[in-house]
Amino acid sequence: MGGRIISIRQSLEELEQREERERLLRECFAAAIRSTREYAVEIEAGLAERFRQRLASIERDLAAARLEECPGIQTSFRGELRVYRDRCQELVDRLRNQVASAAAAMQVLSESVSSNGSSYEKELHQELHRLEEAAESDDLPAIRAAIHSSAAAIQHSFEQMQSRNNMLVVQLQDEIRSLHQAMESERKALHTDAVTGAWNQRKLAERIDQLLKLDESFGLMLLAVGGWRRLVKEYSQETVDQSLKALVAYLKERFGTEGMIGRWSDDVLAVIVEADASAVAAFGDAVSQALAGGFVAPDLDRETAPTLQIRYAFVGRDHGANAAEFYPRLGYQVASVTA
Repeated sequence: MGGRIISIRQSLEELEQREERERLLRECFAAAIRSTREYAVEIEAGLAERFRQRLASIERDLAAARLEECPGIQTSFRGELRVYRDRCQELVDRLRNQVASAAAAMQVLSESVSSNGSSYEKELHQELHRLEEAAESDDLPAIRAAIHSSAAAIQHSFEQMQSRNNMLVVQLQDEIRSLHQAMESERKALHTDAVTGAWNQRKLAERIDQLLKLDESFGLMLLAVGGWRRLVKEYSQETVDQSLKALVAYLKERFGTEGMIGRWSDDVLAVIVEADASAVAAFGDAVSQALAGGFVAPDLDRETAPTLQIRYAFVGRDHGANAAEFYPRLGYQVASVTA
């Protein structure tokens, strides 16, 4: 009897161990999907967002799947990665081709300017040669005719050269403008959050470092969305993203150009205001009070949309304060609002 009890106990322990392994497997797989979704690079407007939505769907399928269904989900995951990689490669290749085309256009413009210059130089030498021949003549009417003819030819060449050069300048300006726009778009994409359009953590940290280096007074407000994991599980990724984007729009309306608004992490927004820390804290308290009852995106159905519960924290820095103390204080406050 005792041996049978031991056998049953061993079987239960093995079953528990197996269930624990399955749980860990699911968690690791889900974490891999979630990380891939969160850190997808935005190359084309909407591309990364659609990719995140498909990965969110795969993550939901994983949560409801049996163990034997996991290989199929893994295949779907790899398929999405492959499609996204191919599309990104296509866009990068297109960008390279655009840059190469712009360089070729610049080369054509350069050669055109050089060619036009040589052509006009040849015509000018011809007219000068005619004037030299006329100068050696004793026929006054012929001299006058040569002068008038050369003057007219030189004037015509000058007008043509001016017209062509103006066209070349316009083309050159268009090419330069296009290149600047492309570079500005690429530069902005590196520093903005693809979902909300706000600045990303790297850009926020760069500004903080600048303010600390300049010994400026400023305040940093942290607004964390409570129950983030629950929101992501209960609502679609699109709905959560729309809610967060609406919250960023609300903050931009409240702070205007005075606040630098960014996404510090998935569930934490940050606002930097360059002013006396106490004044920034007072304004931050007012915003916190306005959001105390929760925030619902105005464009979503209030009956079904999630209510974002906001946790608030503030980190101020006055002129002359020890710069080395700021980031430890910031880390503590981030941990407190996300606990």
